[in-house]
Amino acid sequence: MKLYKINSIFLSHEGEGIHLGFPQIFIRFQGCSIGCKNCDTPEAIPFNLNKNYSLKEKDLLKKITEIRKKNKLKLKRISITGGDPLDPRHRENVLNLIMILKQKGYFINIEASGNVIVKEIFDLVDSISFDYKTPSSGIKTSLKLIKTLIKDPKYSSKLQIKSVVESKKDFLYLYDSYLKILKTLNELKIKNFSNWIITPCYSLQTDEKTFINKFKQIFKWNLTSGGLFRVIGQQHKWIYGSQRKNV
Repeated sequence: MKLYKINSIFLSHEGEGIHLGFPQIFIRFQGCSIGCKNCDTPEAIPFNLNKNYSLKEKDLLKKITEIRKKNKLKLKRISITGGDPLDPRHRENVLNLIMILKQKGYFINIEASGNVIVKEIFDLVDSISFDYKTPSSGIKTSLKLIKTLIKDPKYSSKLQIKSVVESKKDFLYLYDSYLKILKTLNELKIKNFSNWIITPCYSLQTDEKTFINKFKQIFKWNLTSGGLFRVIGQQHKWIYGSQRKNV
């Protein structure tokens, strides 16, 4: 039986993006090799951190069932996140897990780091949260990947793009990127592409006041630049603070 490299499994509400507010179980895979400077979950980066635990498939499913029963959950929603669940070292396990969960009737969201399209996984899930990196991350996402997802009806119908903004430079980079996909949107006769989400970068902030001011700036930048994006904060960090985990 293959082992699953898991950082944590927990119940919470979706704190960001278009599914904001839905109760769901989060399965956070351990390990990421991308190296974003503004990562807000650095504890999930190493693949071999001693405090990690690996779960057999049957034990992972048992844990999900226990959470559902304990909290009398009616909705069957799961978000698979990381780390990077699409890393080649996780990919086979993630695909196998999704196939089993879909057979059991779960709605599944995959948190994709934005560096790769994995069709066999994207075909199965109900929602794709695809990162588009900004300069503050130190990583560059290929705009071709975004165009590919938008052009394919199988993916565009369940796609949201998410970007973290730390500075005006980040915002202008996103604005320029949006203009570059306008041709694609126009060719597909998509007049109101509303699923590009931007949120303030929390991991680089020093205090709550700084974060609030950053949020206000992003609102202003968006409103005075054509309103191309949906600005949605991370509500779990507003409520619990940036240091609280698994909430």
